[in-house]
Amino acid sequence: MIASPAVHAGEQAINGCIDQLPKVGGPDARSGGTVLSTEFSKAGTLVMLSDGGGTVWRCIGYSDGAVSELRVVDDASGAEVCGITNRSRCRIARRQSRR
Repeated sequence: MIASPAVHAGEQAINGCIDQLPKVGGPDARSGGTVLSTEFSKAGTLVMLSDGGGTVWRCIGYSDGAVSELRVVDDASGAEVCGITNRSRCRIARRQSRR
């Protein structure tokens, strides 16, 4: 079976998100994450991931493996907790959630 270009593009986007997670996510994300869901589009692929601690991450990845967004979300509402460019906020948010 030959994979379509869209399937390949989606795989590259997913791999990009998984590769970026350990760089941003802290100790629970060092081994990558589990893909919860994906939504492919030509503009970018939405990848929802869960790290080893159960934190849910929202990622937008592209067909070349680049990532433009990686942020923690509240599992129920999708509200942002921290973003890819604000690592100190991620660490604070992660400590607070581990009471």
